[in-house]
Amino acid sequence: MNVITNLHNFVPKGEFVAIALGNFDGVHIGHQHIIEQLVNEARRKNGISVVFSFNPHPLKLLNQSHCPQLLSSPDEKERIISKFHVDYLLLYPFNRETAQMSPDHFVKEILIKGLGAKHVFVGFNFTFGRKAQGTAETLKEICADYGCEVTVFPPVMMDGVCVSSTRVRECLTNGCIKEGNKLLGSLYQINGTVVHGDKIGRDMGFPTANLAFSPEIVVPANGVYAVKVLTKEGMFDGVANIGCRPTIGSNLPRTIEIHILDRTLSIYNQKIKVFFVDRLRDEIKFSGKEQLAHQIQVDVEKAKFILNKSGFINY
Repeated sequence: MNVITNLHNFVPKGEFVAIALGNFDGVHIGHQHIIEQLVNEARRKNGISVVFSFNPHPLKLLNQSHCPQLLSSPDEKERIISKFHVDYLLLYPFNRETAQMSPDHFVKEILIKGLGAKHVFVGFNFTFGRKAQGTAETLKEICADYGCEVTVFPPVMMDGVCVSSTRVRECLTNGCIKEGNKLLGSLYQINGTVVHGDKIGRDMGFPTANLAFSPEIVVPANGVYAVKVLTKEGMFDGVANIGCRPTIGSNLPRTIEIHILDRTLSIYNQKIKVFFVDRLRDEIKFSGKEQLAHQIQVDVEKAKFILNKSGFINY
């Protein structure tokens, strides 16, 4: 897959070009359905498939206080989309100039002149252009003037709920990891760098890796989780604690700490990936470290049972 950030690096060579438009945050199962149909259509026409997404998220520029935390970094979005054998991922810069484009200008200059679009795929709630004036229906009307077909996908439903990035965020921030994973079609993950902590976990017999992570990424609700941890040494089972460690002190900053099961690894300053499998319990304030250590042992045994049952994951 070719990853580009401007139109100059796109060379369609007169071929049939199919484009999927959207933010694709998290690349959940609804996004995956659109991308699969995009790739199938491009192959049927011996053409080129393009996933078009703005970078950064438009609300980061237009209304930062309402910009949602992300389910995937640009690198992670790229990794997931590449699995569907897309030809091009266009991460188009979203700036003041882009924000002022009218729907007509966007279609004519970007989709038609810039990319040579012949077929465009969008979700039912797609909006575009200055102040989100354009809708999926607007897109169909404008593209028709240029002989470009538009396919609008209805919402994907799961258990009576519309699959959306917003719904996935709600699941994660409420601690409903298993439901969030179902909507994503994969295990939710957070990437970060292991940094030094206060060594309290080690003193209790449960050394932890403290994760430094991007503040732009969604962090699941405070609590204890069964996780898979990908390091340079391989994939390992683990237990993660998210929260402010109330047993240790008050008003402590929120952290993510990972205890890798049955392994002693030196991973300071290493970049790792933490995959959230299931939630074990809420974060609790215990009477002291002894009671906390006992509960951690209970958590470890429960995590082992869950993770043994979950088996191998495709990352």
